[in-house]
Amino acid sequence: MAYEAPGHKKTGVEASGDLSAAQFHCVKMSATGVLLAGAGDAISGILQNKPTAIGIAATVTADGESKAVAGDVVARGVDLEVDASGRLIPAVNSGSYIVAESNEAAAAAGDIMGVSLLDKGRVA
Repeated sequence: MAYEAPGHKKTGVEASGDLSAAQFHCVKMSATGVLLAGAGDAISGILQNKPTAIGIAATVTADGESKAVAGDVVARGVDLEVDASGRLIPAVNSGSYIVAESNEAAAAAGDIMGVSLLDKGRVA
């Protein structure tokens, strides 16, 4: 069962659009607000709520432990990067940011797992 022990949560940030289907996905900041992170991106954190429209408050965990959506099968204790849908996958792409480590395994894409976020990430 996925668990979390979040550290710092970003406050005063707003969604750049409908992110109601993106809870526990990786996000990044833009000039218009929080948006879904893409493949290999550095992230601002993991979205904790389900903002339904532009301007709605977004709760983003920036460090600590969080629940996250897997984008593939993930073993426990592996470095993770972001896929094109803001989900976490095992880090295999040179030049991508490693943004978290898996605390739990995920049997399939779409599973919720526990992860430890890495401060600012690092390039693979």
